[in-house]
Amino acid sequence: MTLAAHRQTLFGVIALAIVGGGCELNPRPESDAVTEHDRKAAIQRASVWSPTEIRSVDFRTGPELEGAFAPNQWVTCVYKEVEMHGRSPKFTCETSPGQEIKVKYAEISCVAGP
Repeated sequence: MTLAAHRQTLFGVIALAIVGGGCELNPRPESDAVTEHDRKAAIQRASVWSPTEIRSVDFRTGPELEGAFAPNQWVTCVYKEVEMHGRSPKFTCETSPGQEIKVKYAEISCVAGP
């Protein structure tokens, strides 16, 4: 067998090991199963991609959604002590009863240029 054939065989064995290693040998319990109706409903709602004219998109403003805030809009809210995860500085704030938002912020440091 040639060196190329050995490499191809080794690659195939490694690929099978990786793919086979992720297989679930035990089926999920019946209680975890999704009903046929729920599965079809999820597929009907799914949207992976839709054509977009990039030049017409205003990324600063974002999509027009009900309840969305405008860029730089002043928002009044009440700070809530909630455990946050991740590395970016942020906190939780309640804009109205039951309506919480995550506020991300960053320190801005200006460096004088030449």
